[in-house]
Amino acid sequence: MLLISHKRFQAEIKRLKRLIAISDHSFKETREKLISKLRSKELQMDDEILSSSTEPFRVVRLIDVLRAQVPRYLRELVFVRAISALEVYLIDSIKEISTVNPSLFKSDEKLEIQRSKLFSSSSLDDLLFEIIEKDCRGLGSSGFSEITKYYKNKMSVNYSSLHPGLGTLEEYHDRRHLLVHRLGVVDEKYSHKYNFTGKKVGVESTYLLKALDDLDRFSQEHNSLIMSSLFGVPFGTTTVSYRCACVLVGDIESNVFLKPDFILSGGTLLETLLKLVKVKDGRVTFVLEGKDSHVREYAHLLKERH
Repeated sequence: MLLISHKRFQAEIKRLKRLIAISDHSFKETREKLISKLRSKELQMDDEILSSSTEPFRVVRLIDVLRAQVPRYLRELVFVRAISALEVYLIDSIKEISTVNPSLFKSDEKLEIQRSKLFSSSSLDDLLFEIIEKDCRGLGSSGFSEITKYYKNKMSVNYSSLHPGLGTLEEYHDRRHLLVHRLGVVDEKYSHKYNFTGKKVGVESTYLLKALDDLDRFSQEHNSLIMSSLFGVPFGTTTVSYRCACVLVGDIESNVFLKPDFILSGGTLLETLLKLVKVKDGRVTFVLEGKDSHVREYAHLLKERH
């Protein structure tokens, strides 16, 4: 079984690989067509074939940027998004794990909770959700090193044992930092840490494809480690204790209760409960399966508001 967050990450990596493949093909096809038109005299090298808000593009210039500049920018953007997606996956996994095994997040750390929040919470699940959300907000702004520390301290997960190794993952994040905040210009810290002698870092095709493969494999090993080490059984086995079938009639598209990201108490996403959804003739039939309290809570909400 897979964490929902892992499924999303796998889909994102697949989309990024597809984007690179389609774009490379499109760039090549466009260049070849332009060159063919130059040879047939249908176009001249100085013809302005494309204009922008900054400068007109001559045919010869367009061929040149499609060969190098545009693919380079695209690779950098894809790389930055892939690393960001990895961080989102790791943080979302924490939220997901907390709904299944909250005991992992116990500690002697003191917490400050507003009285209004304490008295307005309907259950301990609500408080746990707030605590985990606070942790995740902090991790989102702290960076990859703090995320790795969190997994190690809370769940004894050591990324050094996973492909491609902690050092490579750190380099990916450090390179992403340079691309985002310094447009690739190398600083002294990066040069010293990785023995890099150049002035700028980029993202070559082979580097990007290897990085995407590395991130995909890392996420698979990470998911397997979470499933086996933390739960000992396939994910969901210990939490599925209730099954319920429901039917709704009406404006299905605008119904907030059927949105996959609808959140129940304790931060549980509806999509983790939905096992089957069928829509026909204005009627939607769906089956919920999951933790008893979550399924009953959702069914109760439907009865109250429909």
